[in-house]
Amino acid sequence: PFYRGRPPAFARVRYVVVPDDRERLAMVLGGRAQAADRVPPGEIEPLRGRTDVRLVTRPSLRILFLVLRPDRAPFSDPRVREAIDLALDRDRLVQRALGGQGQPASQVVPAAVVGHDADLLVTRPDPERARALLAAAGLKPGSELRLDGTNNRYVGDAELLDEVARQLGGVGLRVRVQALDKGAFFRLVEAERSDFYLLGWLCESGSASDVLGSLLHSRQPGGLGAYNTLGLADDELDRLIEAAESSTLPDQRALQLRRAVRRVHQLRVTLPLVQPNQAVLLSRRLAWDPPTQLFLRAEHMRPAAGK
Repeated sequence: PFYRGRPPAFARVRYVVVPDDRERLAMVLGGRAQAADRVPPGEIEPLRGRTDVRLVTRPSLRILFLVLRPDRAPFSDPRVREAIDLALDRDRLVQRALGGQGQPASQVVPAAVVGHDADLLVTRPDPERARALLAAAGLKPGSELRLDGTNNRYVGDAELLDEVARQLGGVGLRVRVQALDKGAFFRLVEAERSDFYLLGWLCESGSASDVLGSLLHSRQPGGLGAYNTLGLADDELDRLIEAAESSTLPDQRALQLRRAVRRVHQLRVTLPLVQPNQAVLLSRRLAWDPPTQLFLRAEHMRPAAGK
C-alpha cells in the first residue's frame, strides 16, 4: 500500500522460465500464460494474423556484432578485419538468420541511441576486394578460423553464426562455428580464450556510453573498460570516450559520443551485423503499456477492459 507508483493491478504475478520457444508460445495460445517474450523470427508472421492473441513488435536497441581481437593474429592485421567486413552481406544475414525480422546494422548502436552517427552507412559487400585483402595479408584460401558464440542468448544467434561462416566461406575462409550455451560462452570470453566471436550489446540507458565505456575503452582498474574482452587499447578512442564522460553539456556529450562511435567504425574491431526485431505475444485478456525494450514488468500491465 505504500508503493510510490500507481496501485498494482494484480495481487500476484508468476514468472516462469520456459527455454523452449514453441512451448513458451503454446502456453499463451493455450491460456496457461498471458505473455511470452522472445518470439522466434519464424513465428512472427503466422502469429500476426491471429485474432485470439496480440503480437507487439519493434526494433531492439541491441546490436549484434562480431568481435575481432586486434592484439592477436590474424586479426591484428587491419586488412584481415576489413576483408571480413567486406565479405559479409548484412541484408542476407537479416533474411536468412532472422527471417527478415530485423535491419542491417551500420554501427555498434542503433539510431534511437544517443551517439549514433547518421553518416555511417551499412558496409556493402565486396567479395572481390575481400579476397584481395586476405591474399595481401598472407591468408591463403582454406585458412581456418574459429567463430564462437551462443546458441541460447539472442534470438537467431546460432543461425547468425552459421550464416556468417557460410558467407566467409565465399571468400576462401574456412570457419568452424562453436555455438555454446551462454554460460559456457561468457566464461570463455571473460577468460580471453576467444579471438573471434559474436556478441550483442543493449544500451539500456539510451546512450552509446554504455558500450563505449564498458567494452571498448582500454581497461582501467575498477573503472572504464571493465568488460573489455577484446584486448583493445586505442588512445584516440579512449580520449573521445573520456571527453564524453566528462562533459556536462548534452550537445557536446552527444558530439563526443558520435566521434567515438566513428572511431570504433574505423578500427573495425567490432563489425556490426544486425539489429534484430523483438516481439512479445500477449493474451487478449491483458492490457499492456510496453516500454521501449518490451521488458515484461508487471507494473506496466493490467486486465484488459471487459476481461
